[in-house]
Amino acid sequence: NKTDINYFVKLAEPGDFYEFTVDVKNGGTIPAKISSTPTLAGLSDAQKVYTNYTVTYKDGSTVSANDSLAAGTSKTLRVKVEYNKDITSAQLPSAAEDVNLTFAMNFIQG
Repeated sequence: NKTDINYFVKLAEPGDFYEFTVDVKNGGTIPAKISSTPTLAGLSDAQKVYTNYTVTYKDGSTVSANDSLAAGTSKTLRVKVEYNKDITSAQLPSAAEDVNLTFAMNFIQG
């Protein structure tokens, strides 16, 4: 099934970030795999210039299509959105912006 996580973030200045972990569990009896690259949505094109939005496994490795999840096991993911520290003053927004983000993964039988 598809798994979506929706959340709200407000970052005030460069270097601010919001991060959380989530456990993805295969509660079934059949191996599963990610059918496509995870979807990260909610940033406007302007926000993408000064925001880093990533999802990795807890150890920092990349989450990719076809990654497997054995029956009865789980993996911990780290979701992070960060106000880029290395931007110019021209790229900064005039005020803190509210960001409503979505992270989605779709699992199929593996």
